[in-house]
Amino acid sequence: MPQAFPIHPVTGVRAIGFSKRGPIWPVIGASPDHDGDPASGAPPAGEQGDGQPPADRGFPADTPIAEMTVEQQLAYFKHHDRRKAEQLKKFGGITPEAARAAADRVAELEREQLSAADKAIADARDQASAEATATTEARVRAEMAGQLLEATVAGSGLPEAQQKAVLAMTDAAKFLDESGTFDTAGLRAHLATFASTTQSGTSRQWGQSGNNQPPANTGAALGLAEAHKRFGKNS
Repeated sequence: MPQAFPIHPVTGVRAIGFSKRGPIWPVIGASPDHDGDPASGAPPAGEQGDGQPPADRGFPADTPIAEMTVEQQLAYFKHHDRRKAEQLKKFGGITPEAARAAADRVAELEREQLSAADKAIADARDQASAEATATTEARVRAEMAGQLLEATVAGSGLPEAQQKAVLAMTDAAKFLDESGTFDTAGLRAHLATFASTTQSGTSRQWGQSGNNQPPANTGAALGLAEAHKRFGKNS
């Protein structure tokens, strides 16, 4: 049998659901105020009163804002700013930000009144949401790091075989910092060691100039051999 939602301690109304902040209460007798929409360019109607001619406020009534002169637009917005200030005084000077903060506090108090079972359900839901978000962020960062690694290696100028070896041995995640930013400069410095190792000492041939020792394995060759050992040699 599904668990019933809690009842509000003041209004006696039963909640209609749960959110991260607690129960969702139905709105009783709410009616939105309509004071015109300056963004739409239509001033509010019905301000003339008891059939009396409208007072000269410095702007024409029933005229889109876009068709007003600059002086008329200034007068229009000044008039409505004054009306907003008068409405704000009716609520004791409470700003919209203060109202939202009060609503958050009410939600917090309502959460404190939840039963242990309701709190456990809400906490489990929040934890599951946080874990899902963390998993998604980690996956996206790993994919991004892999793509940046491939792009940087492709533009490094290394031979194709050596690029494959570098990609096989390099963990892209190690170049992500705590904020998830990819250290491109660090990766380029890492790739430069492979390039310098490849170029050093390769111009001389074995056995020339009295050098009877075979050339030492370069870092690139060692990396390629290690990649073949781990992942097999491509035919």
